[in-house]
Amino acid sequence: MYALFKLLKEERIFLSYFGAFDDAITDKFTEISEYYLDSSNELNKLKNKVSFLIAESFQNIVRHGINTEERKKLAENHRDFFQINVYNERIVLSSANLIVQEEIVNLGKNIDKINTLNIDELRDLYADVLENKAFSKKGGAGLGLIEMARKSGLPIKYCFNSLNETHRQFFLSLEIIDKKEIKNPKVNIASIVDLYAILLKRNCLILYKGDMSREVLLPLVEILKTNFMSDGVFSPSERRTIQILIELIKNASKYAKKTNEIAEGIFSITEDDSSFVIECGNYIERDKVEQFKTTLSLIKEMSAEQLNDTYDKHYQENISKSPKERAGIGLLEITKTSANDFSYNFMETENGEMFFSIRVRC
Repeated sequence: MYALFKLLKEERIFLSYFGAFDDAITDKFTEISEYYLDSSNELNKLKNKVSFLIAESFQNIVRHGINTEERKKLAENHRDFFQINVYNERIVLSSANLIVQEEIVNLGKNIDKINTLNIDELRDLYADVLENKAFSKKGGAGLGLIEMARKSGLPIKYCFNSLNETHRQFFLSLEIIDKKEIKNPKVNIASIVDLYAILLKRNCLILYKGDMSREVLLPLVEILKTNFMSDGVFSPSERRTIQILIELIKNASKYAKKTNEIAEGIFSITEDDSSFVIECGNYIERDKVEQFKTTLSLIKEMSAEQLNDTYDKHYQENISKSPKERAGIGLLEITKTSANDFSYNFMETENGEMFFSIRVRC
């Protein structure tokens, strides 16, 4: 976890998602981005643009996507993907979806043309396309792409990855900037494709780095619920995954070392055979390490009977207290729900900080 945390050190918020795409998911991504942008003096004015472009990116995935049966055949090598990178001075939105081979030439030409135009020319092109009503079978003649270019401020980055004889992976990246003097892109499309490949190989469902607060927790949990509920029911493993994730984020929010009043951390959910694996990490105050180690060691060594008795005792002691006042119940909940199938690590980083990570199988 620390290697990924370090890799994403410049991002104030990072969220990479592989899964279902619909209006409910769009709303939750918007909530997460708006939560951070509301508290950022530099980027607050970009909130409406970002919300629009998140929705447009999702529509682009749906519009240019393939049907469910085709997707099942190609699922081993591809999953639809969306990612948000929030930096101090810009936001980067990236996506990946499958398109059929015949669409590549026209789509590439459209984006290349759009990238040569200034803001006035883009406005004229939008009006011209709208007036001529030259709509395609996939839902538009590039109107969405024109709007993306108008609102982002920098050229659209894209690439096509060969998948097989009939389909390609279409990667798209937008950078939304506040200051007109910013001319250079922050993220190379190749780095987005490389990270996508790494996360896909790990069977990643979600990777998040940033503020581990309740305001972020709630939409993230809703994203997972929507994804897991695609068939209308939760499996026992899916239900355990959500319960454990909630406890891990609450634990990080409470005990992580805070910088500017923000408890920053990282977590991922991956699929492993018939189960899910949650990994979570965060900096921790050095003077809390030994006590935390002792607590984890004691819990790890408990028998099932001891764990149940201890959990019941703590539950009764905490039942009348507010969530912030409750102590000791979170780690017991994680241990009980995972049947004690977890591991943890404390490491000293190169800058002298202590980083705690935990891995739980659900």
